[in-house]
Amino acid sequence: MPPPKRPPSHLGSILGENQAAVAAELAQQYEELLNEFHKLQALYEEQSNLLARLQAQAPLDEVTGLANQKSLEAELERSLATARRHGRGHALVLFKLQDFTTYAALGEATETTLLNHLARLLRQNIRPTDIAARLSGGTFAVLLNEVRASDNANLRAAAIAEIVAQTPCVAGSRSLQLSVATGVKPFGAEDTVPELLGAAQSALAQESVATRN
Repeated sequence: MPPPKRPPSHLGSILGENQAAVAAELAQQYEELLNEFHKLQALYEEQSNLLARLQAQAPLDEVTGLANQKSLEAELERSLATARRHGRGHALVLFKLQDFTTYAALGEATETTLLNHLARLLRQNIRPTDIAARLSGGTFAVLLNEVRASDNANLRAAAIAEIVAQTPCVAGSRSLQLSVATGVKPFGAEDTVPELLGAAQSALAQESVATRN
């Protein structure tokens, strides 16, 4: 068998030139990808900082530290968007402290204690995905995200109302037995924020009258 022929003397230089061209192209692609990565990283950091600022500036109720009506409405809009995309059900529950004006007449300190008492009970008895808010006076709201049925929302509202009734509020030397009326409005993709608030307020008003009767 004859020995293999020696490659042409210029082949090595051709391969060397091709390898160098490939290496240069790869280096250029790497630099482009690295630049894109740095841009995306800067955009991510910018968005993260913006989100942190927005969260820090989120409208809160000055007395209880809960969300106020403005931020609740924004959360309702987000929940509605989720319902439209994924078909998930949610519910809005309103809670109204019965005899709030009578208790508030005992003084500002008593009123503040009452409001923070109910705010604390709401925080302790909702899930991390739910939102508690104070609307006005002794009226509060809880946004129940992703509830499977209206019965579930009603049961959870009733459970919180029972906890309020069983947990006295200590205001100075007084121990006050509280009760709340509830208004429950399950909602889905077809609803709007004004409709939700109106329907929940109507349900709350009906139960307030029924409770007093």
